Amino acid sequence: GSVLSYTAKVDIRKPTITSVTGNPTAWTNQDVTLTVNGAADNAGGSGLQASAYSFDNGATWQTGNTKTYTANKNGIIIQVRDVAGNIYVHPTINITKIDKSEPTVTVVVTKKGTTTAVASNTWSTSTLEYTFTSHDVGASGATIYYCKDTANTCNPTTVATTGVKVTALNAEEDTYYVRYKVVSGGGYTSATSSYTAKVDIRKPTITSVTGNPTAWTNQNVTLTVNGAADNAGGSGL
Repeated sequence: GSVLSYTAKVDIRKPTITSVTGNPTAWTNQDVTLTVNGAADNAGGSGLQASAYSFDNGATWQTGNTKTYTANKNGIIIQVRDVAGNIYVHPTINITKIDKSEPTVTVVVTKKGTTTAVASNTWSTSTLEYTFTSHDVGASGATIYYCKDTANTCNPTTVATTGVKVTALNAEEDTYYVRYKVVSGGGYTSATSSYTAKVDIRKPTITSVTGNPTAWTNQNVTLTVNGAADNAGGSGL
């Protein structure tokens, strides 16, 4: 009689992977791409499906082993399947380090020891104090930096606490510039802004007042102020 043959194909083992990479441990303001590395079916198994990868717990499947996320997401369950229908399920992944916020910073400048505000590029007869405040700060936080120079070119590197008055410059005089920016924990850096300080706390000087007679006269007397000048770097007369 005839010899019959039955071909058995048994695959009861799940696919394996080596790792899932791309989930940042530090803050970033960039998209995050998860990559499934080293996916393979077991030796002698049915092989991976053409659309072997799921990043939503099997709701949808795709051919590619990567998926990009534009925002934080919790509860990501990655699966990898083979032709036979065995499924590898990866432990849950939470993406929590994306912060695309773009914080800004403002400054309020006041006369030393007062709440009297002084606008930029305005002369003050008192030295100045600065209160920097950051706005639109995301989950990663933000750091304010400032610097002071006379050329309006310095790079802000000194840290200021948001909402806390900075008194480190309250002895500075004449014309100078305070430059400031804010940097988010995710890596966004704001544009550098500049405040023009003009501080003149010294009185003008004169050399003399002449014209007051020491002897009696029947003429009008004219007093003359001589050599009046403002201090170097001051606001002028």
